[in-house]
Amino acid sequence: MKKYTKQYISNLATSLEICDLHEDWSGIDAILPIIEKIKKEKSVFIIEFDGKRDGVNDNGTYTIFIMGDHLLEKDILIRTDAYDLNEGLCYVIGTYADIFWQKFH
Repeated sequence: MKKYTKQYISNLATSLEICDLHEDWSGIDAILPIIEKIKKEKSVFIIEFDGKRDGVNDNGTYTIFIMGDHLLEKDILIRTDAYDLNEGLCYVIGTYADIFWQKFH
C-alpha cells in the first residue's frame, strides 16, 4: 500500500486550486473542500467510526472508502482501515488523486 502524507495532500489541494491547506492539517473539516470535489465527480465518500474495533486483532477503528460508477467501471474500490483518521484520509484521497487527477503529477 502506497503511503501518502499530509504534506502530499496539502500540495495536492494547492496544486489543483481546491483550497489552501496547511501541511499540518488535521481532521475532516480541513479537507472538506477536497471531499466536496470528489463528491462533485459523482463519488460517494464514506467514513465509518467503529467503536467495537479497538483491539490489537483488528485493522483500526476507522474504515474510509470512496466509491462510484466511474470507479466501478474500472473495477476499483478505494478503501482502507486505519487506527489514525488522518492517515486513512490521506490514503483514500491520495489514491483517488493518482487515478483521476493525473495532472497533479
